[in-house]
Amino acid sequence: MTNELGTKIRELRKARRLTQEELGERAGRDRGYIAGLETCRIKRPSAEALLNLAEALGVDINVLYKAAGYELGQFAASRSPSLREYVQHLVDLVPPDVPVYSSYPASVGGGGKARVTGHIYRTPSDEVNANPVEAYICQTSGLEPLVMKGSYLIVEPTAPLEHNDVIVCLYKGSMLVGRLRKIAEGLYVENNENRIPLEQCESPGLVRWVQTKLK
Repeated sequence: MTNELGTKIRELRKARRLTQEELGERAGRDRGYIAGLETCRIKRPSAEALLNLAEALGVDINVLYKAAGYELGQFAASRSPSLREYVQHLVDLVPPDVPVYSSYPASVGGGGKARVTGHIYRTPSDEVNANPVEAYICQTSGLEPLVMKGSYLIVEPTAPLEHNDVIVCLYKGSMLVGRLRKIAEGLYVENNENRIPLEQCESPGLVRWVQTKLK
């Protein structure tokens, strides 16, 4: 993403007398995400994010898309692209973003959600399937499985769990990362420090991949 997009968003927001928080609410994002775009800390906004921002600011999507420096490519010259084709084209070019939640799991009591603290982006090689994924900052380190405190755990919370999968769960109120092991007739979450019966853990989720957090 070029600095032009951040400048354009800031100009449009101020022209409409919106705070970063107000724009974020209209676009379905938090204030930190808007600030990240305006300062170019977020370098690859997703197609969905650009569409939501364009709608919130009341401008054509092309205004933000071109400011981001993306190439639109060529549609058939004989006709204009349909909205579905246009959106799919954006999705193909821009990697989807993954929300980073403040605590595990994202779902909290009363049907609410934990606070979103930021977003990360996955590359085409990360695309395992189309199921929703969530990201969390790892609160522990270990050698088996190899995880580092502060890295991002990208979790597919609804995926079925199998023997030898790396999973994350809550144990006694704290995050636990380990491999799912079938031992005798029982299932356990095992790492280099613990072997905990799965039945004693809460909200187990499949860790699809681990991404290093850049400082």
